[in-house]
Amino acid sequence: MGEHPEAARAASIAAKSLWRPEAKGFRDAFLRAVKVRDVVSPKGIYTGRAPSYDVDYRRIHSVVERITLGLYFWEFEQPMPSELAVSVLDGMSINRSPKTEREAVERIAGKFAGSDFHSRAGGCFKFARKSIDESVGHIWSMRFFDGFDFIAAAYDQREHGPMYYGPEYVDELRYDSRGT
Repeated sequence: MGEHPEAARAASIAAKSLWRPEAKGFRDAFLRAVKVRDVVSPKGIYTGRAPSYDVDYRRIHSVVERITLGLYFWEFEQPMPSELAVSVLDGMSINRSPKTEREAVERIAGKFAGSDFHSRAGGCFKFARKSIDESVGHIWSMRFFDGFDFIAAAYDQREHGPMYYGPEYVDELRYDSRGT
């Protein structure tokens, strides 16, 4: 979340909401993910032990997929057609993927250079959309709290089949005949 001022406020609200009775399932899953681990500084110096947690990327991707459906509706004033599916790639997956996939994602991300990003919620959420080609459809670049990036593609699943971009692996990215 970086040092964004709204991020601290959102984190505080989220922490309080964990203790609502309706949040029991999420709270239990979160608490199961918390572990105490060794902490090492960026220079490799052991600094002690501290609580940490494993991020559930599938859960986060599910939220970003729903946000993408909302962005589609906001931009086109109609629901996303049923033949389109949404696939999400996050910044952590990009960093963990093989070099060829990183280069492909960097080419896609480069399409957003100089784009006018829409900003919402006091700058907590920024996004832009590009139409890539007929078979891929639309790609959104999203940034939350000036520190966590996502690329979401709405693509024709009849042509490409299911795609999942997660921390475990990155599927082949598709490009049009111009290599974009």
